[in-house]
Amino acid sequence: MRPDPFDRVCLDANIVVRHFSQEPGGEIARPIFAAAERDEIEVVISSVIFLEALGQKPGGEIDEELESKVRKLLENPKLIVVDVDYFVAMTARDLRLRDAKLKTQWDAIHVATAAEAAADVFFTFDERIGLDREVRGVWLSKPYLGELANEDDLLDMID
Repeated sequence: MRPDPFDRVCLDANIVVRHFSQEPGGEIARPIFAAAERDEIEVVISSVIFLEALGQKPGGEIDEELESKVRKLLENPKLIVVDVDYFVAMTARDLRLRDAKLKTQWDAIHVATAAEAAADVFFTFDERIGLDREVRGVWLSKPYLGELANEDDLLDMID
């Protein structure tokens, strides 16, 4: 069952990518990060997000200003960065072997990170992984604010 409220959320790389590329849905990241800044929730990310969430196309001219913004967000001390250690890797391996919807190593690593970090929910826009279900005690879902929503957050989303 979808947790609401939730105390600890793990984010997929596509949340950060959409936030910086201003793709549809990316605007929800701002109130999530704002809630973390206010210590209302804990936000967990996998260390592989530093490789996945570039915010721009690799191999071309680098927008240094955008790179600075992405790094500033990902290096925010309010975010809990979980390294891919033995436990995360073994959980990801087991998930990949047993869960047909977790087709890529990246999907398995992110969900394993959420599980190992005891997140309540894992937010992603990747519907291929099978949303609105629980895996290892973590609810997989598109992002939602639930009880986090307050007037300032909603105004931020339309600014």
